[in-house]
Amino acid sequence: MVIQIHYNTDPPKTPLADRTTLRLGLSPTVTRPATLTVVSNSTFTLPPGQPEVLVESSYSLAGLPMGGTTLYGVFPHMHTRGTKMNIYAEYNGNNTCIADVFRWDFHWQRGYFLETPINAPRGGTLHVDCTYDTTGETQPVTFGEGTANEMCVVLFYTAQ
Repeated sequence: MVIQIHYNTDPPKTPLADRTTLRLGLSPTVTRPATLTVVSNSTFTLPPGQPEVLVESSYSLAGLPMGGTTLYGVFPHMHTRGTKMNIYAEYNGNNTCIADVFRWDFHWQRGYFLETPINAPRGGTLHVDCTYDTTGETQPVTFGEGTANEMCVVLFYTAQ
């Protein structure tokens, strides 16, 4: 098991204690193994002074078992310049909307579970489109874990 947490590296005005907690439970068996699939673009640079900058990322489902996978939830992640995020699956030229966040808020970084799970067949593609507003910036903004940087990341909660 690997757990990754990244903290804001901007220095706080006063030192803060780490209040992270973790509660785990183990089950002797599972009905269907679940995984988190990361779709991310970490190679972008956002130009300064632009009201709408698009960053795209995708993940091929070609290597899945014959039955494909079922999507149960998403964990979207951007920082403070993010304005929109469109998450969808493509198969045989058809798109299925998974989530369409038309007004991103930095504080919405948590898991969201679908009311109706989506079948993602083998051979399809997961897509993530992140849109940013850099009008207040004078320097390019790069990918990174600090709030002064940006991210375009979605974790997909799936089960075979």
